[in-house]
Amino acid sequence: MLQRLQAHKRLLVLIRYVIKGQHLRYVIWLIVCIILTTTACNDQAVVSDVDLVAAEINGRDLFSAPSIEKGPAEIILSFNQAVSIDDVQERIELMPSVSYEIRTLQQGTKVVLEMTLTSEDSYRLTLQKGPIASMAELRRSYDFNFQVADQSSFCSGASANCLDTLMVTSGGLTKGIPFYSSLPLEQVGGQDSAIELLLIGVHGLNRNYNEYYNFITTGLIHSEETERVLWACPQFPEEEDPAFFHWPSSGWREGQNSIGSFSLSSFEVVDRLVRKVIESGQFPNLQKVVITGHSSGGLFTHLYAAANDMETQFPSLRFHYLTSNSQYYYYPDERRVRRTGGVPQLFVPGDCNGYDIWPLGYRLVPFYLTTVPKESFNQRFLERRITYFEGSGNAADPSLNTTDCSAVLLGDSRFERGLNIYDYMELVYADQHAHSFIEVPGIGHNAQGMYASDVFSNWIRAVVGN
Repeated sequence: MLQRLQAHKRLLVLIRYVIKGQHLRYVIWLIVCIILTTTACNDQAVVSDVDLVAAEINGRDLFSAPSIEKGPAEIILSFNQAVSIDDVQERIELMPSVSYEIRTLQQGTKVVLEMTLTSEDSYRLTLQKGPIASMAELRRSYDFNFQVADQSSFCSGASANCLDTLMVTSGGLTKGIPFYSSLPLEQVGGQDSAIELLLIGVHGLNRNYNEYYNFITTGLIHSEETERVLWACPQFPEEEDPAFFHWPSSGWREGQNSIGSFSLSSFEVVDRLVRKVIESGQFPNLQKVVITGHSSGGLFTHLYAAANDMETQFPSLRFHYLTSNSQYYYYPDERRVRRTGGVPQLFVPGDCNGYDIWPLGYRLVPFYLTTVPKESFNQRFLERRITYFEGSGNAADPSLNTTDCSAVLLGDSRFERGLNIYDYMELVYADQHAHSFIEVPGIGHNAQGMYASDVFSNWIRAVVGN
């Protein structure tokens, strides 16, 4: 802007020279200066960077390679500044090719593609880098993949028609637990003999069971095992509602009872879901059950693995527990693990009161476990098939508890804390335990990344196939 003002001033000087009849060489000199100054201004024009801040299809994150049902589809691309609809259209390629309508929202910061997808297929949407508005450029390219499936086969997203309620009645009172499921858990219009595995996914601290259902769905689609797996994700509601059980604190992840005169342990919720599927008679070839959770859901899974009695009640079923990226783990005794030169060693903490209180140890256990002796719990813990599914990515983790000494004793990161409890089992129980450890490289505290990983898909295929 300053250079342009200077050029204008020189132009006025030129005009005065012409008017006053000054020497021609001065006029030529001023013209050259103006040309050079204007060119410099143009050469230094700023081209702003445009970022794609979000992408979704039918309300689902496009970055997670989702699966959607056939029919109308709406893709929304959100940018950090206004873009040109014509420029965006030049940068877009959708394969297989599908006709679509395109429009903008919110002063041009959102671009909407509307189409109808009629074929069950894998689609690829490419947004190529390059000019995307006047004096603005998309600096990187984006590739998105999504799958179109027949909704009649299974619920491929957390939509209203996939939402159900687990009803519990006692003493004339009835309350419910909401859950999403890939198929109705009963009355499916005949037996489904293809289902071999039941998977129940447990949400994290945000109780976003709809997103967890979508994350797990994506992973199961990648595994190509959707025909043999029935999956469901319950919610442990936080808000009070007379129609539903609710847990206003984080006690749900530890098996604590809901609030109210008619209460229910969060562990019993999963008991009832498992029993509902088994006793429905709709899935005669059911052979395996997987309980999995991430973060707070990972703690739930770790504790539920030893707490539940479902394995005793249904000995013909093979249970697996996949606990992912929890920051807390149960230890059977007072010993913990620390590393010296990378080598794990057992030690007994001497300066941290309460480090062995539930859920980190077997003191002050929830009502669900009041009749279970510590020895029995620990024996179950030893025998249950628990897999530590840990991401080794180094992204920032602001929610990690690095203040309480009982948490700090477990390790410096979620990955290390999962590795430490596994090493504890190796050091104390050697070949006696049924636990295992799997690393997911490059993924941190990210449920979507964990369940969308090839590692998860491969694990599911192995469990279904064995």
